[in-house]
Amino acid sequence: MHVYSQFGVAHTGIMEIVACQAAYESGGSWLTELKAYLAENMELIDEFLHPTQIKFVKPEGTYLAWLDFTALELSGEALDDLISNKARLWLNSGYTFGAGGDGFMRLNAACPRPVLYEALQRLEGALRG
Repeated sequence: MHVYSQFGVAHTGIMEIVACQAAYESGGSWLTELKAYLAENMELIDEFLHPTQIKFVKPEGTYLAWLDFTALELSGEALDDLISNKARLWLNSGYTFGAGGDGFMRLNAACPRPVLYEALQRLEGALRG
């Protein structure tokens, strides 16, 4: 077994190895900037959802945000329809993570802010309409 397979990397070329080494040796400032950007994205989600019935669970140490839709009292199918067809978003359904995830959706906030803003606007529109 290739040593990199232990880290979830099945086929590693020289460019990937060099990039990984550079990230570990010289990526400190980039990581600091990334963390600040992600924190601002989380604040945007929090501010956007605050006046709605959707509760936002601020993550610690990840860019994946849990959105609690349980107050809407929708079935899993109805929630999936709201997100996929009405809001036209592709979020992870909470029920796929176990029974405790019913009524929740997982949002990847590691994206450019304009993309996140558009997603939140789509969600808002779906909730209103």
